[in-house]
Formats: sequence, structure tokens, C-alpha cells
Amino acid sequence: MEKPLGTSLATSQEINDQVGEYFEECQVYRIDHYLGKETVLNLLALRFANSLFVNNWDNRTIDHVEITVAEEVGIEGRWAILIKPVRCAI
Repeated sequence: MEKPLGTSLATSQEINDQVGEYFEECQVYRIDHYLGKETVLNLLALRFANSLFVNNWDNRTIDHVEITVAEEVGIEGRWAILIKPVRCAI
């Protein structure tokens, strides 16, 4: 899941609560949207440079890829959710 979630602390908590109904916390991966920028920019290079992906990342296995870069709000009121540490037993 991409952080920040929701449009306020309350909506962020609501989303996290709903996700928590279906997944254990250690099964959920959250990433700040800006930290994923470099990976998104390198998707094509990753796909063609890695033999594991060449036969699996194609039009037979992937319907479409959607990358949206549209942001009008900051992290106002959601800072507590962004810095919450999580521990998982493996």
C-alpha cells in the first residue's frame, strides 16, 4: 500500500482497520510514494534485464499497468500514521 493513505488521520486509520480485517500486519507492505519513484522509473529496464521477468511480465500475464502521479494534498494530519513502527514475528 502506498503511503500516505486517505485524506485525513481518520480515513487513514479506517483504511488500515479494513486492511487489518483480511491481512496480518506483517503481510502488508507500505511504502512512501516518493520512495517508489526510482523503481517505477526503472520498470522497463527491470523487466528486460531480468530473465525471471521476461516470460512472466508480458501481455499474456499482465492486463495493464497503471501509474498515477497526481497529488494535491500533503501529509497534513497524517504524520502519526507515517512514522508508526511495526514488528512482525517471522
